[in-house]
Amino acid sequence: MAIQIKNLFPAAADTTELFAVTPGQYEVEKRDYYIEWSFIEQARFYGFFQEVGTHYELEANEFFIGGIPGTSQVGLFAYCLFRLPDGRKIPYLWQSCAAITPILKSNDPTIQEAAALIEHWLTAIKETPREQLAGIILDNRANSGGYQDDLDYLVGSFINERTEVMQTRYKEGPGRYEHSAWTPYYIDPQSQYHRDLTAENIPYVVLCDINSVSMGEIETSIIKKVLPTSHTIGERTYGATGPLQPTSSINLNYGGPFGNIETMHHYIYTSTFEARIDGKVLEGTGYTPDQIILRKDHNDDLKPQLDAAIEYIKNY
Repeated sequence: MAIQIKNLFPAAADTTELFAVTPGQYEVEKRDYYIEWSFIEQARFYGFFQEVGTHYELEANEFFIGGIPGTSQVGLFAYCLFRLPDGRKIPYLWQSCAAITPILKSNDPTIQEAAALIEHWLTAIKETPREQLAGIILDNRANSGGYQDDLDYLVGSFINERTEVMQTRYKEGPGRYEHSAWTPYYIDPQSQYHRDLTAENIPYVVLCDINSVSMGEIETSIIKKVLPTSHTIGERTYGATGPLQPTSSINLNYGGPFGNIETMHHYIYTSTFEARIDGKVLEGTGYTPDQIILRKDHNDDLKPQLDAAIEYIKNY
């Protein structure tokens, strides 16, 4: 939640006119492993993967930075195909936002490079022979969130039947306990990039950190919940998991963003729904990975968490 209030009658010319309160952010900043989220932080990841070939054996290394159609988001993506000493391969994807769906479904020529990059990751997972495929990595570190439909690609591609992955509910009145019933959210199997990771016992490692936010942490926790061969590495995530899904079929008077800072002099940004994953509400707490590796313990280096992912797959 974020609250903005405009002071219409400042006591002096230099008095602050806009007050902003972000309770969740204050909690995150108190964590002893806090790293500030910013575009500079995301750019550090992007720069790291441009040089990743100096640290690892690679067969492919591709990058994209650009606007996401229909949004104000800038997406940064990196695809790498790691090669282990025994010749086996690990398809890897890093994403600064959850925008696979609008990228793959758009005909915008400015993002065809991004679409090809994502398809290379999905295709490598699907088509690499089992004896050559050591495992796969999805890197959700510094992922600011985005589209829920991305779960169709990141989970739906690897399941064989319709699966309930979380539940949501919304406010029906102003009272504390006036909620709707919990409603299940399902993912259906997708055929285009399908591979049964569970049947073939292929490890699926997801990286996360304190700046994995919204879909960046929802994806991580759902992959862990649904896919038996998954493993998560990194830091406890931000804890902003309430979906923002405006819809005309639901009365939104008690949920979602409201107000206008210019005309109404206040603006409240809050979740439309509450999400529950594997019986837990992660709002304000975040997701805790299977294997905790803090960047603060490694001089803020981006490499040790990735090293751990590759080592896990190598020894799986």
